[in-house]
Amino acid sequence: DSRLEMVRKLGGIGFNPKSGETRQFLIEHFGEIKKYYGHSAIDIDVAIDCAGAANIPGDFLNYAKQGARLSCVALRKKEVPINFMQVMSTECQIMGSRGYTKDDILEVIHNLANKKSNVTQIITHTFPLDDAVEAFETASDPSLAIKVVLDLA
Repeated sequence: DSRLEMVRKLGGIGFNPKSGETRQFLIEHFGEIKKYYGHSAIDIDVAIDCAGAANIPGDFLNYAKQGARLSCVALRKKEVPINFMQVMSTECQIMGSRGYTKDDILEVIHNLANKKSNVTQIITHTFPLDDAVEAFETASDPSLAIKVVLDLA
């Protein structure tokens, strides 16, 4: 999978749950600790969901250690049920990420201008403004693209 390969190239640890058992993968990479009542948990403080799969919030709550945090940056196509008894008993946090402040945008522009962020690796397609429809069609197909740039110049 090209997306997982990109994650690895950028230093991340990617996983496709269709290729194996999620819990075992997490234990192998991050370790396991004991939590209340003799149950075990994955030793992760923060998880970032970049996939948007419906199972991720539930899996996070099932596997999370006390006080862990999940940041959801991917969109979901459908509502996802959350077991608030698990949220309460684990004291975990689930956070969304929607937009950015003016300061965030200025920091990104600064980082890009000063080459502090190597985004060229994740840009798979660039289109001129005249091809905007094709650009959006390409961007909406995850099998074709990671990030698509619409060049306004």
